[in-house]
Amino acid sequence: MKLIELLIEHATLSLNRPFTYSYSGKKKIESGFRVLLDFHNQELVGYVLSVKEVSKSRKELEDEMGFVISEIIDVIDESPLLNDDLLSLADEVSEYYLASKISVLQTMLPPSLTPRRSSLKAPKIAYDQYIVVNDKSEDNLTHKQIELLRLLSSEEKVLKREIKSVSILNKLIELNKVKIVKEEKRRFEIPEYEKETKKQLTSDQQKVVDEFLFTNDQTYLLEGVTGSGKSEVYLSISEEILKQGKSVLMLVPEISLTPMMMEYFIRRFNGNVAILHSELTPAEKYDEYRKIAKGECQVVVGARSAIFAPLQNIGLIVLDEEHVESYKQDVAPFYHARDVALMRARMHDAKVLLGSATPSLDSRARAQKGIYHLLRLEKRVNNKALPETTIINMLNYANIDRDSYIFSKQLREEIKDRLAKNEQCILLLNRRGFSTNVSCRKCGHVFKCPNCGIALTYHKTDGLLKCHHCDYVELLPETCSECGSPYLMKTGFGCERVEEEVHRLFPEARTLRLDSDSAKVRTRIAKTVEDNFWIAGETGPCGSDTEMFYWRSNDEIPEVFDPEDERWVEIWNDVFMQYHKDENGKITELPKKNVDTGMGLERVTAVLEGVTDNYASSVWRDIIAVIERVSNKTYEGNEKSMRIIADHLRTAVFISADNSGIKPSNVGQGYILRRLIRRAIRHAKKLNIDVNSDWDLKIANLIIDMYSKYYVE
Repeated sequence: MKLIELLIEHATLSLNRPFTYSYSGKKKIESGFRVLLDFHNQELVGYVLSVKEVSKSRKELEDEMGFVISEIIDVIDESPLLNDDLLSLADEVSEYYLASKISVLQTMLPPSLTPRRSSLKAPKIAYDQYIVVNDKSEDNLTHKQIELLRLLSSEEKVLKREIKSVSILNKLIELNKVKIVKEEKRRFEIPEYEKETKKQLTSDQQKVVDEFLFTNDQTYLLEGVTGSGKSEVYLSISEEILKQGKSVLMLVPEISLTPMMMEYFIRRFNGNVAILHSELTPAEKYDEYRKIAKGECQVVVGARSAIFAPLQNIGLIVLDEEHVESYKQDVAPFYHARDVALMRARMHDAKVLLGSATPSLDSRARAQKGIYHLLRLEKRVNNKALPETTIINMLNYANIDRDSYIFSKQLREEIKDRLAKNEQCILLLNRRGFSTNVSCRKCGHVFKCPNCGIALTYHKTDGLLKCHHCDYVELLPETCSECGSPYLMKTGFGCERVEEEVHRLFPEARTLRLDSDSAKVRTRIAKTVEDNFWIAGETGPCGSDTEMFYWRSNDEIPEVFDPEDERWVEIWNDVFMQYHKDENGKITELPKKNVDTGMGLERVTAVLEGVTDNYASSVWRDIIAVIERVSNKTYEGNEKSMRIIADHLRTAVFISADNSGIKPSNVGQGYILRRLIRRAIRHAKKLNIDVNSDWDLKIANLIIDMYSKYYVE
């Protein structure tokens, strides 16, 4: 019989101690295994701390210890979940932050492996089943069996689900002509990028890299201005660390930054990269975790939780934008990724690189005192000056715009000027929601969170009052809960209010709000951008890859294109084409040597021979007419929403064009056309437009017929 010391899954501090159970079964059990047990009539999961073989009987042990020893129900794992380094790290984190050890272990492990009852239903390893030929001889086989065997013999391996003749396949398996081979399936596909060679560093960057590599300090603070090339420094140092046979852990503060940093590292190090962050599904996270634990990669890129990645032989830990508060977890255990990084670095004798343009005060102070080694990048890579910054005092009424208390006069004028130049603006605000508090005009009562006592924030999108601290939610009442007055006042402003104000002040501008509310759903960040922009790397209608394609409804075609003007035009066609329109409106093709595919979002992107000046403004009206024709309704008063729908459909028309007219030129473009139309349908449903199963096909056919006149044969 074995005596087991284990932790139970409840993370309260009062239960933060080992409990003793026994095990008399035949399964292998060691420290680091999960077990199923009964705890006060609850079936829970425990984490084994130690296993001891005993020769005494159960009754003798119970008399000696003074309590009843229960038998565990079952052993869950076949191997330990964590290595010795991570177990030591769990002890140190638990002691440093006064957190229960089981809560730290639950944070370290993915949902499929965590010591919780819920993990038993979480995704496990997924396999693809392949058919492989064992024996090619065709003796004593029927014609149908020979046909299938020859088909399988022509391929190295074939997915079992692709074979339709199940009975014939089963007979071949029975005759030992073929066999089934299982291969683990990866549920998270890391994008493939063209491998990038190491870039030439500037003298300042090279100095920083050399100073980092050839000094013996453990923690370094890289203070570099925006655009100074910190990312390239991370890559160059990582490359040298990997040459030493060590691994690299790269942390970014936000999940939305992970794809960008991931792309940098994949381009440089190909398939040697794994991704870990909370937006991965449990299945994807399980696959990536096992990939790291098996040593199949030496670089891990991720957000805060990636600090617990099961990497071996760590040589470098990088925290980009180390000042950002999201590195601090705000639920138990309340750890800071920077502190945990320093703990892991001490265990592996690794180096930690903290990077920021604006370091946190404590990191900057440690650097000044010599605790951290201070590195500086004081110049931008392109030697351009930093953007001009103006601080506007909104307490001075002379600065406030009469039409909007949110925007200053100068900000509104700057936005107006940028839009007039067909440029873009980014407005940053560190507040979610519409109004920061709601109060009663009559009695002054402020609606507060019953748990935290702080003012609730009004979110107009879903009509709810929310606490941003504990996530408490309640409906916005129609009357005051104290005096019954219907006059409620919403004060303060957040991202939703700013978006509404931009719509009101600049109705011609196309806007996009991206915050933690709009990005709650998995993949919403990428999808939100995708629904509004064509991103670099998409494929054009004739199979040529474009650098960027973007259509804005307020774009106007300039009267004359100057060859030196940056507003060049990109056309999706067999090759990238550029056109010049003279003062008489005639459009001629420019020599192909002037083609520049690296333009960007500001550029006008569709000029075709024979298109008139009012083309951009007329297309969407025609498409609205088509929608009204199909749905048998009119939509007066919904011009803005209808224009969004029309933009999607208009883009669908242009990406589905080829030299023979407007039609999908291959299966891929046919899919893109339908996808765009379905995006339009999503907007249509918000306006209660009647749609049915063939609505998109009717729309597509009508638009294709209508706009064939805009193309010259």
